[in-house]
Amino acid sequence: MKTFKKFLKKKSYIKAKLTFTKTNHFQIQATINGVLGNFILDTGATNTCIGLNTSLDFHDVSLVDGIIGADLLKKSKAIIDYSTSTLYLRQKK
Repeated sequence: MKTFKKFLKKKSYIKAKLTFTKTNHFQIQATINGVLGNFILDTGATNTCIGLNTSLDFHDVSLVDGIIGADLLKKSKAIIDYSTSTLYLRQKK
């Protein structure tokens, strides 16, 4: 695992902790296009949506400011480590 982490660091990846929700989604606190908030990570969503400001009260989930979709994940060459609930994103050079 150390070799993998060294490889990602050398390739300019950053890591972010994911939280597993009651809706079986990963949630992440992040800043996207200047919007700081809680986002649902949805690999099945084609596009990222920002500024939803909606609550999933019926699932007892906190306020959601948007959805991170495949477009952003692809652009940042995302890697999801499900065993550690970690998202790795490649930074722009």
